Amino acid sequence: MSVVQPVVRQILLQAKLPSNMIQSNPVVFCGCTDDMQLLQAAPRYVAAVPPSGTRDGLFKKFHCTLRGNISNKKNKMEWSGIAMVSTRRNQNEMYGPARESEVTVSKSSTIRKIIIEYLDGPEDPMSRNYLLIRFDSIESTKFTQKKKPALTMTLSPRESGKLVASLSKNVKIKEEGIQKLGDVIVQEIESGKLSSENFTQVKLHPKAEDPWALDWLFVVDTLNFCFWSLEDEVGWTVDGYTGYFALCAAINRALKEKVDILNPKFYSEITDKDLAKILRSDNDVPVPLFSERVKCLHEVGTVLLENFEGSFENCVKKANNSAVALLDLIVNNFKCFKDEAVYEDHKVAIHKRAQILIGDLWACYKNEGIGHFKDIGEITMFADYRVPQTLLYYGVFEYSEDLTKKLQENTTLENGEKDEVEIRACSIHAVELLKEYAAKKLKDKEVNAILIDHFLWDFRRKHAKEILEKKLPFHKTFSVFY
Repeated sequence: MSVVQPVVRQILLQAKLPSNMIQSNPVVFCGCTDDMQLLQAAPRYVAAVPPSGTRDGLFKKFHCTLRGNISNKKNKMEWSGIAMVSTRRNQNEMYGPARESEVTVSKSSTIRKIIIEYLDGPEDPMSRNYLLIRFDSIESTKFTQKKKPALTMTLSPRESGKLVASLSKNVKIKEEGIQKLGDVIVQEIESGKLSSENFTQVKLHPKAEDPWALDWLFVVDTLNFCFWSLEDEVGWTVDGYTGYFALCAAINRALKEKVDILNPKFYSEITDKDLAKILRSDNDVPVPLFSERVKCLHEVGTVLLENFEGSFENCVKKANNSAVALLDLIVNNFKCFKDEAVYEDHKVAIHKRAQILIGDLWACYKNEGIGHFKDIGEITMFADYRVPQTLLYYGVFEYSEDLTKKLQENTTLENGEKDEVEIRACSIHAVELLKEYAAKKLKDKEVNAILIDHFLWDFRRKHAKEILEKKLPFHKTFSVFY
């Protein structure tokens, strides 16, 4: 029996429901888990507890999700009733006086969600809030359990982007923005400013002739995530560089200091002290998610030693010059690269770091030798937290008011939550649309998502001040995936 079941049973007892009903169906909602059986037994009452981990025991907005079909003559019904909120310190204490607020669920053939705003509550962090929703206007109604489809195979990043873009509520892709930005990209490619040579022109990047280039790319892209800092915090810098370039500078500095950082045996056992020295900053500010970076190095180093004879080159060769095959090898062997989520009952893949690793191989080796891929066009853009700012700037993206407010208030999004998945997956689909637009205009030139991503990422970096002045926020997520 769940630990919250006695709590919910106590609420239902106060509602004077038959004891046998409570005994057989003690829980309707526990956090966000629903159980339609109790609705069948007692359709006038819905009990709910807030999700675990609610800050200070309070909740500002609690989402009760109902899944089921409503059947009556017109297949439409409006529900209204009372949400009664009671508080107590523990299971042995009686509930305090209930606060009431009206609840209305609009007419719909399928009820999806009830949202209850509860704005005041006890200051005591030991208290928790419980809801009992009584629907007074429910008529004789038949509920049928909506069976969720079984999650099948994971969609590819391209398929994921297209699916999420078609269902997205808070991120919209604007056709006029695609045309506007598409024309800019066409001009950049025609002028030669945007090409596969851009990667090698960065002085921090290795050259194809460097014998350690492949291992450098693997280590850097293993650590290539989460460089942002809060507005009131000082950022992490190395040799004056910030973000990804600071990471490149730190690894290059370690090589000059004769640190064996590219050896899987070394970094599979790297200590916190050693990595802290390698990633030391100009200003004593530690790199974000330091412990996660240690774990990632331990993981990938161990996998290389156990599965690929201690060499990332063996992993690449196993793909036989196929970018898709290499992507599968990376995400299926190295868990910290497996960037996936569930969106509307679909398993979607973003795979930012795995794809950028392949893109860096392709660019560094100029699509030759170990970096030659016959299907490089299958790789999509690298969905992070910076590229969406450029898409907003050019009007490719339009955020809902709720999402815009959330980002402007510096609300942190959880990795895998709907808003975060919509931003990242829609970025993938937007770049696919930009690629198609540019390809039609540039029939004699190669256009792929990697080049477009390079332009979008560089633009954000070069126009950071202008983007900041326009108040185009980036989404903040603590994650090892980007």
